[in-house]
Amino acid sequence: MKEAGFTLMELIIVLVVVGVLSAYAMMRNSSSSTFSLLSQAQTLAGDIKHVQSMATVWGKSLTITATGGANGTYTVSCTTAVAAPCNTNPVINPATGTAFTISLEKGVVLTPSQGTLVINSLGKPASAAQYVLSSGSVNVTVDVAALTGHVTVTP
Repeated sequence: MKEAGFTLMELIIVLVVVGVLSAYAMMRNSSSSTFSLLSQAQTLAGDIKHVQSMATVWGKSLTITATGGANGTYTVSCTTAVAAPCNTNPVINPATGTAFTISLEKGVVLTPSQGTLVINSLGKPASAAQYVLSSGSVNVTVDVAALTGHVTVTP
C-alpha cells in the first residue's frame, strides 16, 4: 500500500529551488548603486567618529569641510594650524598615513546641511549637522547630534 504525500527529498529540493529563485529576485531588485550608497554613508559616519576620536586624542579642534555635488568630497583639517599634527592641510589620517580627503564614488551625490562641521578637543561638534547621500531616487541620511556628537545613519 502506497501512502500519498511528498518525500523528504522532494520537499528539500523544492525549498532549495525556491531559495535560489528568491535570492535571484532580491539581487535583481536591489541595484549595486544602492549597496554602494549605504556603504559610503556608513564610511562617512565612521569617518566622523574617527575625527571625533582624533580631536580628543590630539587635544585639537578639527574641521570637516564637505563639498556637495556628484562624487562630493570631504576633508579634515585643524581649526587652527599649529605644530604637528596640524602642520598639514588636510591633516594626515593616522589610520592610512595619507591626507584625510575622501571622494564619494559611483555618482553618489552629497548634500551637506552646512559646509563645515567643527569638532572640539572633547570630540563634540559645535552644532548639529546632516549629510544626505543620494543615488537616483534613494537617499541615505547621516546625522550628527549637536550636544553628544552621536552619529546615525538612516536609510
